[in-house]
Amino acid sequence: MCNQTTTTFMLGYLPHTTKFYWRIDEINDWGTTTGQTWKFTTVMLPPPLPGQASNPIPADDATDVSIDQDLSWTPGLGAISHDVYFGTSMILPFIKNQTAATFDPGRMEIGKKYYWRINERTTSGTIDGPLWSFTASTIPPPPP
Repeated sequence: MCNQTTTTFMLGYLPHTTKFYWRIDEINDWGTTTGQTWKFTTVMLPPPLPGQASNPIPADDATDVSIDQDLSWTPGLGAISHDVYFGTSMILPFIKNQTAATFDPGRMEIGKKYYWRINERTTSGTIDGPLWSFTASTIPPPPP
């Protein structure tokens, strides 16, 4: 993947329930020593907690999503409004609070990965939602 002098490497976001293989090759003045191959599997996301938003559309980790796709979800039990977080980084900015369970993010960029989260507001407080993502990679067909 890359050549580096440090002994750590940040992978960033990894899809859930996916197997990954990795190894470290040592390079010095005498050549390269191939390291042992290791593997790990990311865990499956747990089911939503009571009161959390669920069933995101587009689905988590979806690809081939239209650049004009609206976001929607199933509201969590007891939700009276929804805090929408949306952006291209896992550190999401707050966009707005709303009562509808759909959000129009506007036209997105082809090939760009987007992250979003819905925090549910209830009479008892706020319930943080899971982090979802998708990649916008298709252009919608022209109107007939």
